[in-house]
Amino acid sequence: MSTQESLKPTENGAMNVLKTVSESTTLAPPIPNAARSVLRFIEAIKELDSDNSEWRTLTAYVRDAVVEVIEPMAKVGPSDRTTKEKFEKLDQAILKAIGEIEAEKAISDSERLQGVGQDHEKITRIKLRLTDAIIPLKVRLIFFGAMVATQEAVKTYRELVAKDPETYTPKLASSLQSLSEILSEGDQKNEALQAVVEAAEIRRQLALERQATFNSDLAESLNSLSLCLYSVGRNEEALAAIEEAVDIRRRLVVEQPTVFTPDLALSLDNFSLCLSKLKKEEEASVVIEEAVGMHRQLVTEQPSTFSPDLAQTLNSLSCRLSEMGRQEEALVAIQEAVEIRRRLVAEQPDAYKADFADSLYNLAIDLQGLGRHNDALPVLCETIELYRSLHSIRPSYYDAVLRDALLDYGASLSSLGREAEAIAANDEANSE
Repeated sequence: MSTQESLKPTENGAMNVLKTVSESTTLAPPIPNAARSVLRFIEAIKELDSDNSEWRTLTAYVRDAVVEVIEPMAKVGPSDRTTKEKFEKLDQAILKAIGEIEAEKAISDSERLQGVGQDHEKITRIKLRLTDAIIPLKVRLIFFGAMVATQEAVKTYRELVAKDPETYTPKLASSLQSLSEILSEGDQKNEALQAVVEAAEIRRQLALERQATFNSDLAESLNSLSLCLYSVGRNEEALAAIEEAVDIRRRLVVEQPTVFTPDLALSLDNFSLCLSKLKKEEEASVVIEEAVGMHRQLVTEQPSTFSPDLAQTLNSLSCRLSEMGRQEEALVAIQEAVEIRRRLVAEQPDAYKADFADSLYNLAIDLQGLGRHNDALPVLCETIELYRSLHSIRPSYYDAVLRDALLDYGASLSSLGREAEAIAANDEANSE
C-alpha cells in the first residue's frame, strides 16, 4: 500500500493542501515556501527512524497547525508585506527545526537510547518555536476575515448607490470608513489611505447638502485621513486634515458638548502629534494641554469610560514636554499615565497591556534623560518582559521596539558601570 493510500482522511486532506500550495505559482513566494518546508519537515521525521511516538505526534501537530492557516490564506491570496514577513518567519522556524532533526539523525542508535529523556525537551522546544511563528498568522486571519467582509459590504453598497443614492451613499461612506480602519490595523497603509480619502470625499459632499446631519461624520473621516497621511509621511497634508477636523468638532461641541467633547479631545491629541512632527513644539504643547484638561473633566464624570483616553493624552503630553526639554514635567505626566494604565491592565490585560508597555518605556526614557539610571533599570526590565509577551501578536513591530528597549537597558547598565551585563543586553538586542 502506498504512503498516500495509507493516510487517514484528515491527514490525506492536509497533505493535499500542503502539496497544492507548495506547487502554486500565483501565491506570494513565502506561502508556497512554507508549505514546501512543512513537507520536508514531515519527510525528515519519517527518516529519523525513532521509536519515540512524540516525534510522530509533533509531525501531526505541525502539519495540521500550518494547514489551519495556510489553507484559508491561500484562498485570500495575500500579497501585503506584513503577511509575507510572517510566512517568512514561519518558513525560517520550520527550516531551523529541519536542521535539528537532521542533526538528530546523525546520532547513533546507542546515543539515542541514552538520551531518550532529552527527546521530550527537544520536541517541546521545536513545538513552542513553531507555535510562536504560527500564532501571528492566526491573528492575521482574523484581520483578513474582517477585511473581506467589509470589502463585500463596500461592493454591495456601491451597487445599491447606483439605484438609490440618497439612502445608500451615507452607508457606503461608513463602510469605506470601517474598511480604512481595518486596513490601518492590518498595516496596509496605502490601501487604508485610499479608502478613507473616498470616505472623506463622499462625506464632504453630504455635509454640503445636510451640514447638521453629516458634519460629525466628515470630522471622523478627516481625523482618520490625517492619521493615514501621517503614517505614510505626508505630514503637511495630515496637519491640514486634522485642523479641519478640529474646527468642525469645536463647532459641534458648542452645540452639543456632552456628545462631542470626547471626539474633540481625541482630535486634539492627533493635532498635537502633527504639529510636533512639523517642529511646532509650542503649539503642540498648548493643544495637548487642552486635550488633557478635557479628559480630566470627562474622567470626573465617567471614570471607567474615559480613564484610558486620559492616560493616552498624558502619554502624549509627556512626549511633547520631553521634546521641549521640560524633563521634570514630562516625568510627572508619564508617571500619572503609567499609574492609570497599571490599574487598567490589572482589570483587562488583553485590552491594555500594549499601551501599558509603551507608557512604561516612555517612563524609562524620561528617567534616563534625567540621569536616573538606577530608577530606569527596573522599569526597563518590566517593559522588556511585556514586549516579549506581546511579540507573537505583532512580531515586526515588537522586534523593533524590543531591540530598542534592550539597547536602552544596556545603556543604563553601562552608565552604572555594569559593563558585562550591558554587553549581554546589547548582544541580545542585536540578535533580535
